[in-house]
Amino acid sequence: GVRIDPKFADAYSSRGFARRAAGCLQRATSDFAQAIRIDEKFAVAYNNRADVHIEMNNPELAIPDLDEAIKLDPGFAVAFANRAFAHTLLKDGSKAGQDLDAAVNMGVDRKLLEDKMAEYRERAL
Repeated sequence: GVRIDPKFADAYSSRGFARRAAGCLQRATSDFAQAIRIDEKFAVAYNNRADVHIEMNNPELAIPDLDEAIKLDPGFAVAFANRAFAHTLLKDGSKAGQDLDAAVNMGVDRKLLEDKMAEYRERAL
């Protein structure tokens, strides 16, 4: 197998991303958590862990990670988009709309986000 430098957060994040793509969601969250333990200012790892929580239908676990990702990188459009999705799953349309607008103002395609939010609204029923 591949050996990972235990102090290299990017390696854990990359493996987490690969595991997420392979459908190994629990193992992906563990890798992102390890990346965050190594580098607590790693906004991408917070976002990616939140994305897996959303995929696992645990939006309440995603929100704190997305809040932290946005605090660390206020221009992180994808984190705003993901937080809009999490708020949609939690049926909080007001917060979802605010985050959608923030992501769009940072250049994310509104139609793409609205279509994805519609999917999440259906899942939340």
